[in-house]
Amino acid sequence: NNNGRIINGVTHSQTQGVIVTGVNDNGDGSYIVTIAPAVSFTNIRAGQSPGAYWPGFVQNDGMENLTIDHSQTTANSPIGMLGCYQCWVRNVRMLYGARDDVFECLSSHDVIRDSYFYGAQGNASQSYGIEEEIASNTLIENNIFQQTTVPIMFGQGSGLVVGYNYGINNVYGPVGYQGALASYYSHNAGSEMNLWEGNVLNGIWGDGSTWGGSTQGTLFRNLLVGWETGKSYSTFPVFLTSWSRGFNVIGNVLGQPNLHNTYESYATSTTGGLNGGSTANK
Repeated sequence: NNNGRIINGVTHSQTQGVIVTGVNDNGDGSYIVTIAPAVSFTNIRAGQSPGAYWPGFVQNDGMENLTIDHSQTTANSPIGMLGCYQCWVRNVRMLYGARDDVFECLSSHDVIRDSYFYGAQGNASQSYGIEEEIASNTLIENNIFQQTTVPIMFGQGSGLVVGYNYGINNVYGPVGYQGALASYYSHNAGSEMNLWEGNVLNGIWGDGSTWGGSTQGTLFRNLLVGWETGKSYSTFPVFLTSWSRGFNVIGNVLGQPNLHNTYESYATSTTGGLNGGSTANK
């Protein structure tokens, strides 16, 4: 998925939002541009033709202390943080979002915290609580998600921190659907250098095989149950598909007693256990 640019037919999906802190004219038609923070990716080099663009932005805008009931409109996003720098959402109750409740795009150094997200209009495949797309260095902290479909969805994000959030009773699809859903570290390509710490969620998934790879994520001290009442498949706490690389999974409590009894499984065959197992099951 081309979150970044297409250069000579090659998709460049890695993006990072920064602030330009200085521009020096070298006098020969070239310039030195100083940014903050520094580039966090470990594979940036001249041979990959990195580039920059300036979309324009707003700064220090916020929403706090209100309820938004979205049930009477099908517009995608009740709150959109588009080209936002150092913006925030705090102590907001979000009811019945459409595609999402909060959408952050082309934004950096924002905060979404201390808020409550309830329900969704269609509980369809594109139905999220917080959706991140081309976002960097945002803090998502101390929120509650109840009966949303996917509490937190990273299309593409870099340098984000997801800390101490609570999700319960994810709802997806028609009545009787038996699959469990989790939050997504990545769904599009290029999500990197993100920390998920201290969350209580159904699970955290990295969907590298669908839209492209993501790397270098850390899942630290989370409680990920990988299970919901009445759900019989996709019941796994951590799911990293192909092209999800360089992840750290440290100090977490994973799974349910008497349900999850396999520590690690690679879906390379139809047999169960280590080096084999179906992704349709736990």
